[in-house]
Amino acid sequence: MLVTIITSSAIAAVISFSANLLFRWIDYKNDYYKEVIKRRLNIYAKIEDLIALFNPVISRGDGRLGRAIFCNGIQSVHNFKKN
Repeated sequence: MLVTIITSSAIAAVISFSANLLFRWIDYKNDYYKEVIKRRLNIYAKIEDLIALFNPVISRGDGRLGRAIFCNGIQSVHNFKKN
């Protein structure tokens, strides 16, 4: 009778430990994917800012159209490279 109780307790402990490890692994994977998604969203926001920077078109002095970042002189291009 005592052996049965000890054996069942040991089996229950092993199952509990295994389930706990499995759930921790699943939580780790979910946290990892959340971090990946957060980084992707940050990069997408930076790309969106870049596209917004290149979008404005202005009329140049000679009647042609050009992107504002390139029409404002070389200093604006250097400022862009720094950021």
